[in-house]
Amino acid sequence: MKKIAAGATTLVALGMALPAAAEDAVVEIDVTVEEIAVLDVIRSQGSMVIDDDSDTFMGTPSSDGSVFSGGDLAVIRLSTNYDVGAIQVDFERQSGFRQPDPSTYFGVAKGNNTDNTLGVWPQIANWDDESQNIPSGGGSMTSHSGSDVPLNHDRDAPFGNGQHYFALGVSTNWDRTLPEEPEFAAPDTYNIELTATVIPD
Repeated sequence: MKKIAAGATTLVALGMALPAAAEDAVVEIDVTVEEIAVLDVIRSQGSMVIDDDSDTFMGTPSSDGSVFSGGDLAVIRLSTNYDVGAIQVDFERQSGFRQPDPSTYFGVAKGNNTDNTLGVWPQIANWDDESQNIPSGGGSMTSHSGSDVPLNHDRDAPFGNGQHYFALGVSTNWDRTLPEEPEFAAPDTYNIELTATVIPD
């Protein structure tokens, strides 16, 4: 048998249909990026040591003064693709402490062993993660107002597209105690939980 090469002209002559020409199928996909802001905990624990009667921020120990750098502060990171207006810090608050005024609200730090109460001033500051310090020291910090509201940090806000770091800690003294408890904070480790939330611009 001879092989026959049938071209298009031959197929048409024989009455056979040509295959349909292939056409491109084109679709479009829309990807919508919404406003996203994520808070991550970089360092979940901060610590200070009270060893004298001075009022310091995160002193380790307090007799050496306040600490604005190093690993003694808790650190969080904001990742955002839009302008964030502030970081709100919430915590348990209470008034009625001996010092400095019973009407002042302090953050409530509870003793791990005694369950006694120590009043503390929560504070937040912008943080340089590379140098591991608070720029400009205490001058760049936002402290709780002493009222029954959360703490809002908007220094150098808005916090725009990118990553932003914040350090959190407290300042206090051993005489921030309740009248029904010992006059000076009993030896113990006192703990307070701070909750940070994004506030849009």
